[in-house]
Amino acid sequence: MKNAREDGLYSEYDTNIPDDIKAMFNEVTQRLMGVGYKPICFAIKREKGFKFKFFCNATPMLPGEYEYAVFIEIFKPTDGIAHLIGISRVN
Repeated sequence: MKNAREDGLYSEYDTNIPDDIKAMFNEVTQRLMGVGYKPICFAIKREKGFKFKFFCNATPMLPGEYEYAVFIEIFKPTDGIAHLIGISRVN
């Protein structure tokens, strides 16, 4: 991945999310129920594969609920399937 850092730190956040990274994000988050997630920007680092951190808008599927911001972390092994590490709400 082009902007991946190898010093243990994430790259700068980028709002230009490549199509392959969007597809990976959608594949991982489509299995999550009750909330829709839209990535706004992402950062990446190399760590036994690639670790992605997305800043997202979260939209609850329940009427009357409001959007809120979250960070979603995803790990993609060099030879393997991407999986969710965690979701944390931004206060």
